[in-house]
Amino acid sequence: MREKRCGRMHAPCKLPGAFKINALSNATHRIPQNRYSRENNAVLPATDRDAAPMHPFVSCGSHCQAFCHRLGALDRLHEHLDAAYPPLIVPKATTMPPRPATRVFALPPPFLLPSFSPLPRTTTRNIQSIHPPRPNRYNVHPSLPVLMSSKTAALERKAYTLPPRTGVLAIKKGMTAIYDPETSRRTPCTVLQLDRVQVITNKTRKEHGYWAVQIGAGTKEPRNVTRPERGHFAANGVPLKRHVSEFRVKDINGLLPTGTVIDASWFIEGQFVDARADCRGMGFEGGMKRWNFSGQPASHGNSLAHRIMGSSGGSQGSGSRVLPGKKMPGNMGGQQVTVQNLKVLKVDKENGLVVVHGCVAGPKGCVVKIQDAVKKPWPEVPQAGPPAAEPLVGTPTEALRATV
Repeated sequence: MREKRCGRMHAPCKLPGAFKINALSNATHRIPQNRYSRENNAVLPATDRDAAPMHPFVSCGSHCQAFCHRLGALDRLHEHLDAAYPPLIVPKATTMPPRPATRVFALPPPFLLPSFSPLPRTTTRNIQSIHPPRPNRYNVHPSLPVLMSSKTAALERKAYTLPPRTGVLAIKKGMTAIYDPETSRRTPCTVLQLDRVQVITNKTRKEHGYWAVQIGAGTKEPRNVTRPERGHFAANGVPLKRHVSEFRVKDINGLLPTGTVIDASWFIEGQFVDARADCRGMGFEGGMKRWNFSGQPASHGNSLAHRIMGSSGGSQGSGSRVLPGKKMPGNMGGQQVTVQNLKVLKVDKENGLVVVHGCVAGPKGCVVKIQDAVKKPWPEVPQAGPPAAEPLVGTPTEALRATV
């Protein structure tokens, strides 16, 4: 069979016989949306089949001729689209700058070069911000004033109410009077006696939060003292004490060395002191004795209600209830009472007696805490220095065995 050749190509057709292509019709065709079309409905007239040039592919039959006409139509279509919609041109400003030429003898970065320093180099990592530090939102800095709501400010506000030195424990022996023949005046007074008063330990601001001196007085048999108490006395090297109490002081200058013995000469005549003691307990008492009520009428229809307190609350006006804090019968006495500004009349160092003007709360034999008055000028007496590092009296073994 004679090979059919078409157009300018002379190679035989290699297309299979089963390959079929539908020829373009003379009707108009819609162009699909692509990078050339700006509208979805762009219409272009159909390409004439006879006017289309021959495609480089060979054809050997009717199917091959239709394929060649199809390719020729596509070539003309692309030429028309290139003329109607030129390709986009990227401006030079957005183009990447040319890469500099690499020098042949260029050195690597400094961190890659070997170190020729004879001394070893130490590298320290540090992170520093280029921004200035922000102010502290909590307003805390050593250079700022102390906040008035802090514990430090509270102690400073209370400093003027604390005595500069410690107080002592004394035993109330009773009341008497001092008669002055020159003025013919009889002055009632209370006799207080100091019984082996000794410093047990100190409380510091750093460890306990405040300054205080722990004082012990009297004596006690070891069989009547618990093991924790005996260990406490033995650790501080002091004998066993019957009464123990703390006295707040203003600062570290008011602390005394552990084991220091305090006698009656701790006070001077003419100074003022405050005495605190538990008052005599009365038990359960009625309203007339406890609150000084006047009682009910003695006659005119009163029957067996002469000492009754009467009504304890209103009706609807007060909410039909008894208001809190209403004065009524109950337990009377037994609480601590402070008597301020008692003047020291006499001081007997040998017998350990301190005589103060006026009365002191509590029965005979009660324990009284005596300290410098906070509402009077502080007495001009020498103050003790900071406490010693080791106890001055006794050893732990002697303290455990001590009975006096």
